[in-house]
Amino acid sequence: MRSIKLGVLSVLGSLFLAVAAPAASTAESVVTITNVETAVLDPANWDKAFPGQRYFDAIRPMLVRFPGAAETILAKLQEGYAIDKVELVLDWEKQEGAGPERGRAGWGSEGEYTQRPGEWSALARGVLKPWSTVTSNNAPTANAFINGAGFWDKICGWSDGKDRLARVCGPLPLHAKSPQAALDVTSALADSNYGRDLGARLRALEQQGFAVQKLELVDVKYNGQDGGWFDVYSWRVPTGYMKIWVRPP
Repeated sequence: MRSIKLGVLSVLGSLFLAVAAPAASTAESVVTITNVETAVLDPANWDKAFPGQRYFDAIRPMLVRFPGAAETILAKLQEGYAIDKVELVLDWEKQEGAGPERGRAGWGSEGEYTQRPGEWSALARGVLKPWSTVTSNNAPTANAFINGAGFWDKICGWSDGKDRLARVCGPLPLHAKSPQAALDVTSALADSNYGRDLGARLRALEQQGFAVQKLELVDVKYNGQDGGWFDVYSWRVPTGYMKIWVRPP
């Protein structure tokens, strides 16, 4: 049976798709889709758009979608291939450390964050609302998937079943020591909530894509007592707002 791996997201990831065809051949084909569009949703700036940004944390999700993916994948399916696996590949670029935009400062936190950088994880969920940054006035915000016109059920699209799929893809490590996370998102293409049939789900990759977030809200290694107990330094522990940047495809 011929198979294809279709990679349909690699910037903050690439999307890889593995497809198999009903034939005697055992050849495997890998398709990588790197045409991506991204936006970040920030609840602290609930009505402001951040199009084209390539970072995320545990509070601010990064949306990513793949314009043109449906036609690319369909062309392979018409050759007799079948989808075997789809991966969203995130390539680590850097992360916040000393002096984070919204994290802690002072009381030794700069040294802690620099000398012992976080070892965090990434996860993804399928998005159920269409969005685009092509027209900046309509780019998504924490309040709306279409600015001023279509609104999330919950801020940042956090409503499972209405704004996003409930199923979590991942988490997988993503940090300096583990610089790539290949999230298996194959389940989205089998989920009727993502689209009524495969054609609609392939179109959802283009129009809706995924929301990527960091898993960790805290990192207890930054406790003043080496994680043994909490003291005056323990306010360094919350790291949810410390960002991870991913590389472009």
